[in-house]
Amino acid sequence: DTPAVRGGQRDHLRLLPVDTVSDLITVFKRELPTGYDAVVHAMAVLDFAPAEVREEKTNSDLSEWVVRLTPTPKAARLVKTLAPKTYFVGFKLEVGKGRDDLLEIARAWAVKNGAELVVANDLRDIERGTHIGYLVGTNGGVVGVAEGKEAIARALISHLSRRFAEARP
Repeated sequence: DTPAVRGGQRDHLRLLPVDTVSDLITVFKRELPTGYDAVVHAMAVLDFAPAEVREEKTNSDLSEWVVRLTPTPKAARLVKTLAPKTYFVGFKLEVGKGRDDLLEIARAWAVKNGAELVVANDLRDIERGTHIGYLVGTNGGVVGVAEGKEAIARALISHLSRRFAEARP
């Protein structure tokens, strides 16, 4: 059975663990049509994977390895197809982008994948110890900024809480 996140307001949250892109797509196809208020898709999905996986050990005496990579399915694009009314939050990690470029990339990702919100950050900021997360809407507007994982999580929870409080009669 799927574990729930427990404690206070979190009693209604479910953690759906997956290991591979294939697992993620299977969970999306099984779960999303059942009806969720929101999906927070924070999994870093590989863009490419090995074209073949060998069952046997590869000889370590080989002087060279050639690994053919193929694109992985874009799981994020399934969210709105399977659950068009679900509020979709995605994450976008870039490397070495300025703030304006990062925000535009996040906006474009939101539009392409049907997300209402994207948490955008840059790996170089994270490596420097200044993990800044921008909460970006589909219009490119920044609806929140936070520094550090916990602060980013709190900002996201606050945003979602406000959004769903406004939606309830």
